[in-house]
Parts: sequence; structure tokens; C-alpha cells
Amino acid sequence: MRFALASITSALEAAGLLVDVGGELPEYVEGISDDSRRVNPNSLFIAVRGAALDGHDYLDCATKNGASAAMVEVYTRSALTAVVVAR
Repeated sequence: MRFALASITSALEAAGLLVDVGGELPEYVEGISDDSRRVNPNSLFIAVRGAALDGHDYLDCATKNGASAAMVEVYTRSALTAVVVAR
């Protein structure tokens, strides 16, 4: 399924959650996943911080699996173009 990243960033901004965009986002992504093992090429990886695991620790795996962008709380932990959201 194809998603326009401008729609995602606009919704985050309207909700007061968008902090920054690091780099030039692709116009579209072909999927969205919070599981780095299930990332497909040209996907958005959402790095979720949980009680036991931190998705930021899996950014390298998501990159290797073809993610073209990431949604993160900590931009400096990603080499990917990133949508930075509030903690």
C-alpha cells in the first residue's frame, strides 16, 4: 500500500507532534512497519520506544532491509531521512 509522507507529516503537525524533518523525505513510501524484520524496500520504519525494547536500536536493521525513512524521537540515532516526533 502506498502512503504519501506529506499526509503523515501534516497530520503529525496538526496534532502538535511533529518536531522536525531530517533530510529530504521521499514523496511516497510503499509500506509502514514498526518491526525492522518486516521492513520492505521503500518503507517507513517507526522506531517505537517500549517498556522492554527501543525501536531506535533497530534502525540499522530497518535500513539494511530497505527502509527509505524513519519516524523517530531521536534524530541523531538514524542515518535515514527522518520524521522526528515529540517524546
